[in-house]
Amino acid sequence: MSKMIHEIRQQQAWQAQKGSSPLPIILGAVIAFGIGLLGVSGIVRAPSLLQAKTQTIPVAPREAAKPAEVAIDTSARRTGRAETAPLLKTCVPFSKIEFDHVDKALPGDLYRILQTASGFSRIASAAGIKQNAVDEAQFASVWAEVADCIYRQNGWVMCDADNRALAVEAAVTLIRQLSTAAKADKQSDPREKRPFAMDSRDRAYALRNADAIKGRVLSSLRTHASEGRLTAGDFGIFAPSEITQAIRETKVTRDACASGR
Repeated sequence: MSKMIHEIRQQQAWQAQKGSSPLPIILGAVIAFGIGLLGVSGIVRAPSLLQAKTQTIPVAPREAAKPAEVAIDTSARRTGRAETAPLLKTCVPFSKIEFDHVDKALPGDLYRILQTASGFSRIASAAGIKQNAVDEAQFASVWAEVADCIYRQNGWVMCDADNRALAVEAAVTLIRQLSTAAKADKQSDPREKRPFAMDSRDRAYALRNADAIKGRVLSSLRTHASEGRLTAGDFGIFAPSEITQAIRETKVTRDACASGR
């Protein structure tokens, strides 16, 4: 009897299990799949999350401190008197002006000779001589030699106020005389006699040489301007455009005259 009752209970339990809904099994499978997916996702994302936590926050670079501008003395004491410049005895081309008494000459005498040479065309005009009869190329050649000598000297000579004044006048006069000579060359009539004119070949050479010297002078001028030995104020407001442009494009790095070197 007990054996029969046990078999009946087993049969009922099997039938109950067979007739039950599959929903619990499906839910169990879904839950198991979700847990596995979360586990895989966590494994994949864990390094990136860890990396994100360990990344440093970028810091904006600090701006470099701007160097202080160099202050240059712009007082009237910067330029002295060109006629007393020590460089006159060194840089006046005596062979070109046919001056034989070098030892006895004072700087003022040499300066007046240069002034007379550069102003000869004005004197000739006042005397009734035709303007184109006087060849400006000769005077451009003289001042080219003067300027070339001055701007090839050691930089410290520009710290002398009188030498600085002479350097200013030499550069300005060279550029102006050269420009005047070039214009006269275009406007002159080759058939017209010019009693004070140079030979055509000599004139062409003199102008080429003076133009090359002008380039060297402007290059040296930039160096002096960068070291504070020459400034735009030294040349005044009526300086040739080549000079003002050269100085304007040059950055002043130091005041060499103030530092004594």
